[in-house]
Amino acid sequence: MQPTNLYTLPLSRPVDPYELTAALVNIALVDPAVILATEDPQRAALPTPGTRVVGFLYPGSGEYPQLLDLIWLSAAQAYDGAGERAWAEALCTELECYALVAADDAPDDPFQYLEIAPDGSTSRVALDPQAVDNGEILIATRF
Repeated sequence: MQPTNLYTLPLSRPVDPYELTAALVNIALVDPAVILATEDPQRAALPTPGTRVVGFLYPGSGEYPQLLDLIWLSAAQAYDGAGERAWAEALCTELECYALVAADDAPDDPFQYLEIAPDGSTSRVALDPQAVDNGEILIATRF
């Protein structure tokens, strides 16, 4: 099954698969049976028939110790049309954490992001390029 949307969201705190499932159920108002939330890359790569969304959680670093790949497997689902920022805002509220999404208005700067707070507010940040080169996510500047 090919994904129709894939969002990678750095999260400011560790989230377990059960917590992610509950958040996605609350946001998308879907049966938990259609959600696969896992830390196992093999399970994430081979979801069972009927799975509509996969949440793959894996270690991040620095100020964002968890990464989430949110993958939709069905374009026919009503909740599939929301964009990365809308999903990040909803997840931050449900999970009470911060997340980063790329700044749409700075496509030429790979280090500019929007930091989304649990209350849905956003602030522009710039990541430390040297830290990114070393595999860490550290905020260098808050605008």
